[in-house]
Amino acid sequence: MKKQVNLQQKQWEYSHVPIFKISIIQSFYDKSVNLIIENTNNVYYRIDGVTFSIQGVEVVTKPNGHIRFDSRRGGEVIDKTDYYGLGVTLSPENNLYYEGNLRLKGRDLIGKDFQFESNPFIFMEYKLENKEQISKTYLNKI
Repeated sequence: MKKQVNLQQKQWEYSHVPIFKISIIQSFYDKSVNLIIENTNNVYYRIDGVTFSIQGVEVVTKPNGHIRFDSRRGGEVIDKTDYYGLGVTLSPENNLYYEGNLRLKGRDLIGKDFQFESNPFIFMEYKLENKEQISKTYLNKI
């Protein structure tokens, strides 16, 4: 009986952990990259900090980020997709080579601290080189 209670407690604690996914990445001409990080588990969480693993890339966050992606064919909008979640803007300070991870620190519904880390972002001359490899990926719990 005690084993079953312990198993149920672990499952309950795990069900309250947010699961983060990079939903969309947009690059802009002003040398910055915007992305939306979505909580796919739909549980409460609080973000205490978002950082980049190396110096030289500025991080700005918006708790209620929104990006609309319009699919076009022949100049006509054929589909609109809205992405909501934690908005993050990454801006390299100069045109050097940067490779680093985005890190999230926070607390879940039951008060446990968590940390997540993205796959590496590679910037070269202000441009995100590996956009296709990062988009639609889940952040790793550390």
